[in-house]
Amino acid sequence: NLEWIHYGSTGVNIEVLKLAKTKKIQITNTRRMFDNAVASTVMSFIFTLARGINYSFYLKSKKKLNRKFYNRITPHIKNVFNQKILFVGFGGIAKKISKICKSMDMEIYGIKRKNEKFLSGIKFYRLKEIKKAVQNKDFVINLLPFTYNTKKIFNKEIFKNMGKNTFFINVGRGETVEEKDLIEVLKNKKILGAALDVVQNEPIKKNSKFLKLNNLIITPHIGGITNDYWDKQYQLFSKNLKNFKTSKKLQNIVRSEIGY
Repeated sequence: NLEWIHYGSTGVNIEVLKLAKTKKIQITNTRRMFDNAVASTVMSFIFTLARGINYSFYLKSKKKLNRKFYNRITPHIKNVFNQKILFVGFGGIAKKISKICKSMDMEIYGIKRKNEKFLSGIKFYRLKEIKKAVQNKDFVINLLPFTYNTKKIFNKEIFKNMGKNTFFINVGRGETVEEKDLIEVLKNKKILGAALDVVQNEPIKKNSKFLKLNNLIITPHIGGITNDYWDKQYQLFSKNLKNFKTSKKLQNIVRSEIGY
């Protein structure tokens, strides 16, 4: 007799989606509620990676925090202005970040399902063109949901096409990345570095190989966290509960064909 499932996140389990469609169960999520928080997280990652702040933290832990050791990475330190950035999954979050990037004279690229443009001057690709899209970019930002089409879409072949001057940032879903391939390219310096807010199995294990990489930033899925996080969650769910009890349309209904 189940009629409604609510997710306190944007991502929805694809197997649940499949079952819900068969059983005609409504599913809602919290998309658009934490776009500002996730956009802030992405910008934090961009600046931390580009300016080598993460490496300074590493040197601090090794008690080697001085210019002699830091200078080893100065050839890779980037000026965030005038860089090329690709958003894989171009929705509300990418739109917000793009406005900031545009003010910094960055070249903006996006991958999305349709060719409509949110901002002028953005070149869009389709998902099937991802191998071409990631070439010669300074930053590749993964904002994809987890669907049958996006499962482990970031693999060795895609990372190889990014090149040695690219930073990879994932605030989408851990399941969209082939993690052993990412570990390999980071370990062998095939890409410049990465930042992950999500991994396939959370919480991350203490013996994870990710934790041994000094060109990786990793956070425990906190991209959408803010001091008003639970207030917003409560407001949305309370309103939807009232709508459900009075047979009104729910907010943030998930479309099963795209997964969000």
